[in-house]
Order: sequence, then structure tokens, then C-alpha cells
Amino acid sequence: MLGEIIETVSGISYSEYMNKNIFSPLSMSHTAATLVQSKENGLITGYRNYFGLPIAGEPDYPDKYLWSTVPAGYLSPSVSDMAKYLQMYLNGGMGIVNQNSLNAMLYDNVYVGGDSPHYYGMGWTLTEEYTEPVLGHSGLVENYMSNMFLLPESGFGIIFLINMNDYLVTNQLANYKQKCDICSFGQRTI
Repeated sequence: MLGEIIETVSGISYSEYMNKNIFSPLSMSHTAATLVQSKENGLITGYRNYFGLPIAGEPDYPDKYLWSTVPAGYLSPSVSDMAKYLQMYLNGGMGIVNQNSLNAMLYDNVYVGGDSPHYYGMGWTLTEEYTEPVLGHSGLVENYMSNMFLLPESGFGIIFLINMNDYLVTNQLANYKQKCDICSFGQRTI
């Protein structure tokens, strides 16, 4: 729905809007919101798991008549471009988003209980089960998945881009949360 609002208010396509207002200002030159541009940028082959076998295939980029739309998860960045994107969050929005909007996006949330209690709001989860707060956002499409994390106190951003969508194993491993003495940044263990 947000993509439709952006197109209606701006009068341009979602892809054009993202290029003009996010990708270009952050020098994200290897990021796209269309399959054609993604391929031109060097989109690597993605895989789906069929009965334990990884099968190569293209993502099913939706057209405007499907319930799932490009703004729901079909952006294709490079790892270096994602680093630029996460730096935006860690550096006060860098003129793309103001600090008040960043704070609302990351910290105006509601408590979610359960096995792994956390807070959720505007696409980001916040967990305080480690030695410092960790913000996270994940996504997946047919044959790709991603996880990104922000550690604002330490000034770290972490991104995982995976060219496999495998509900049997890979997705579970990528989303597995556990306290880990091996995973440390300086003196802080997460």
C-alpha cells in the first residue's frame, strides 16, 4: 500500500521515486526496484528448495495487479549499497530522513511477547536480550532472503544477503536467535 501512496503523491513510479530520493542521494548505484535494472546491475542467480534440491530461477517480480508488489520486497541491492543504507540509519538520516522520523521508525513500537520477546514497529524489531539493543529487519521473496541489524550504541550495521529461499533449513538458520559468546564487537557480546 505504501508503494501506491508514494506513486500517487509523487506522480512517478515507485522505482523512479526510490532512485531519485533514496538510491541516488546515498550513492547506491547497484540497487534497483525493477527486474530489468536488477539484471543490468548483475543480479546473481537465486535458488528455491524443492524436496531438498536447490533449483535456480528468477524471482517472480509482481505486476501491479498482484496482491504482492515490488515495494513489499523486490529491491535488489549489492552488499556495499546495503552498507550505505545502514549507515544512513546510524548517521542521523544523512538528509534523507530526519532524526525524529528515524526515531519514530525504529523506536515507536509495541511489545511482542512469546519465546523471543521483542518490540515491533514500522518494519523494525527491537530486542534488548543482548548487552545492547539490537534493531533488525528481514525480508524474503521466492529465491532470495535478507537480514539486517543495527547496533546503534556501537555504531555497527550488519547485513546478510542470501540467494536462497529454503523454508526447510536456510531460512531457519538465518533467523535463528541465540546468545553467542563468539559473536562479539569489541568488549560487547551479542
